[in-house]
Amino acid sequence: MQNQNLKIYNQIESVLNTSKNILIVSHIRPDGDALGSLLGFYYYLKNQNKNTEIFINDKNLPQDFNFLYFFNKIKTSERELFNKNFDLIIILDCGDFKRSGLENILKNNSNKLKIINIDHHFSNNNFGDINLIDLNTSSTAEILFEFFKYLNVKFDSTLSTCLLTGLITDTNFFHNANTSHQTLSASSELVKNNAQMNLILKNIYKNPSIKSLKLCGLALSRLKINSENGLATTVIFQDDFEKFNASNDDLVYLNNYLNTLDNVKGTLILKEQENGMIKGSLRTNRDDFDVEKIAKKYKGGGHKKAAGFICSGKIIEDKKEGWRIYLTK
Repeated sequence: MQNQNLKIYNQIESVLNTSKNILIVSHIRPDGDALGSLLGFYYYLKNQNKNTEIFINDKNLPQDFNFLYFFNKIKTSERELFNKNFDLIIILDCGDFKRSGLENILKNNSNKLKIINIDHHFSNNNFGDINLIDLNTSSTAEILFEFFKYLNVKFDSTLSTCLLTGLITDTNFFHNANTSHQTLSASSELVKNNAQMNLILKNIYKNPSIKSLKLCGLALSRLKINSENGLATTVIFQDDFEKFNASNDDLVYLNNYLNTLDNVKGTLILKEQENGMIKGSLRTNRDDFDVEKIAKKYKGGGHKKAAGFICSGKIIEDKKEGWRIYLTK
């Protein structure tokens, strides 16, 4: 437990005790840490008999995580919340408030509403009334693990599985440099408390399909490495997805594989989307390369070793830089 966080833990506990109607939120395009943290916190509050709702402003939740308890309780439409009044909103794993998708919902609630902001991203600007930001942790799930320990919460199989999902996915199964001895200790304790690791692995780290291998092979054939900054870039066009009857999920292994190549400092996969937008996914395993800085150029975000963005533009080939984006808006 981080001693500097004890005061904030106490503040959060006090607000939770006095709040009656609570909304828990995470960012659009949620990953395993966002979903595991969201559902773990929801489970804790339901056990405290709190009137609680969970919301992600994204109708395309990743179905690989539907094995998590209460996944089907996540609301994805603002309309479902317009007639509800909350006195507390907890925002998890969201480095930028805009990615919470809460602007319209906040307009319908009173000025007495408080916001608790819990996150581990460098980009977080402390937008909450109470901010628990720990940059030294692997994930928001690890922060919640320490917070729940402070509250003397019983870690049963449900809670442990949710939090372990966040820990495993944000560390790429402990491969990433954000894995510390505290991360491994927390994971060990969660497994000890019956976290269903086999269930997590079965649903997330599946063997790649034939269509996934073909799509990744095409991406590898287009790989270009910038000799100046060591960024490896490739591109997948919408026609490629249609050709192989594939989706974004079929590229899940590609970023991590590219980061094992010699002379590569970071990776960028550009994916053309159905709506004419471009999705960029950035990863690095190095301490001397910050992919979040690249994402911010396209109004995206994340953290130093994993970031992303969505923008409007065209993907073009540049002999010097490799693949790059020509912004149209």
